[in-house]
Amino acid sequence: NDVVETEDATVVTASVASNPTARGVRVAARRAVVFATGGKIHGLGAGERYDVDATVTGACASPFSALDAIAALPNVEVANKGNIWQYEVGSTGSPIWFLWFGQPGGDFVVVDRRGHRVYNEGLSYNQRGEFHVLRETDEDGESRVRDDPQRKQLYLVYGPRAHAYFDADLADGTKGYGINPFGDAIETDLENLKGAIEGAAWYDGFNVGLANSFDRSFRVTIDDFNAAAAENRRDPAGRGDPDGEGYESSLAWRGFGCYLMGYHTGCGDRNSPFVRPFWGNPDAAAETPLFVRPLNYGGIDTKMGPKADPKTQRVLHTSRVFVAGNAAASPFGQAYTAPGNTLGYALVSGYVAGTAAANGVPTFVWDGEPFLVPPGPHRLPASAPDQVLVLHYPGRNTVARSYGGYPWEGFMPDPLEVTCDGDDEASAMIRCAATLPEGLWLQAFSSRSGRRRLDEAARRRLEDVPGGGREDRAFASRFLEMATFGADTDDIDDLLGI
Repeated sequence: NDVVETEDATVVTASVASNPTARGVRVAARRAVVFATGGKIHGLGAGERYDVDATVTGACASPFSALDAIAALPNVEVANKGNIWQYEVGSTGSPIWFLWFGQPGGDFVVVDRRGHRVYNEGLSYNQRGEFHVLRETDEDGESRVRDDPQRKQLYLVYGPRAHAYFDADLADGTKGYGINPFGDAIETDLENLKGAIEGAAWYDGFNVGLANSFDRSFRVTIDDFNAAAAENRRDPAGRGDPDGEGYESSLAWRGFGCYLMGYHTGCGDRNSPFVRPFWGNPDAAAETPLFVRPLNYGGIDTKMGPKADPKTQRVLHTSRVFVAGNAAASPFGQAYTAPGNTLGYALVSGYVAGTAAANGVPTFVWDGEPFLVPPGPHRLPASAPDQVLVLHYPGRNTVARSYGGYPWEGFMPDPLEVTCDGDDEASAMIRCAATLPEGLWLQAFSSRSGRRRLDEAARRRLEDVPGGGREDRAFASRFLEMATFGADTDDIDDLLGI
């Protein structure tokens, strides 16, 4: 639950536990530590929530996805707050509903406390999860999510076809494997729907409750759905529409399940198994059983984590700490690009982090802002054209510098010992390294801003000279200090006073 980079940065010490509550043991890694510990979904209830202020009812991540040691590293910035890989779960936290993208049977809708349909039920689980929360996003793209009192709990209402498919026992005796594997569905009918929901053990009114108009609104919802399904017209919410603009996971799963794997029956006509009427004859409405299951906000795992260099997965502002998978700040932001998104990123980032750690590249990751560099042996970043990089003790002296892509060099009067390979010309191929002492800061200036900084330093020195006699020496010293940054004619004119 903690990581310490020693003054001799060849050793990284970490505390490791077999589970989030166990007492850890301290181990030392001479080369690097790679965090592949998953996210923090099970740790949001105790401690830092990273702006996930919504109620997360369930998650399918490993129970060990609760560790948060890496956020405690000095100078580590946690990014992508407020984001998790979202889905919907039942009262027990079961994620089964989201797993069956195709949702065969066709006679089902999801409604809110007013009895209104909420979304196209064929949307991806990450998209559906978003309907349960209110999200605030700042100018940097960082989010905060909280419960939406109108939609914190939604209701999956389904009819006999979906019930026969999802709640039926399998041939091997396995109890219902789809919508209701854990027994939290209730059976009712159209006339008693509102009272049945309010009387269910899992009902969460969130201090709001079902609207008084729920029964009337639901009847309008179900009549519109049935009419379109019976006449093979476009579903009012767009479910199963191959011409729809949004990502439709039902269609994707149908292609996979029906045509590649042969999982589903009833894949023949255009709309099957996506939309089918609850009843064909309106007179049958009162006799048709309805089944209801709660849908709550859940997540696969969190998306927030420390910022890392995408080329090495090295955590910014550290020297030998790497991060991969859900332990890192996800580069996907709020998006869930496709099934397997988490696995794909885990494989790629894990390979990148493992390779960089094994190679032992002794360079810190730098995002361009002034920062306290980690001590120990490091490769130094190359300066860009028209840029001055300096290593300095704040308020004291500079010990090394690089400008315009040229090699690093020690800076008088107390130069840092720097070794470089390659030639002395400005080149991206130059590699410089140094053993950095404690307390150095790295800072960048443009060439012009660098000259201004040195001008001001020279003026401060002149203010300390008690009139006459030493001004020429101070100006000469300033000129020599400036010369290696490429003094131009304006600098020389300034020096000569013309």
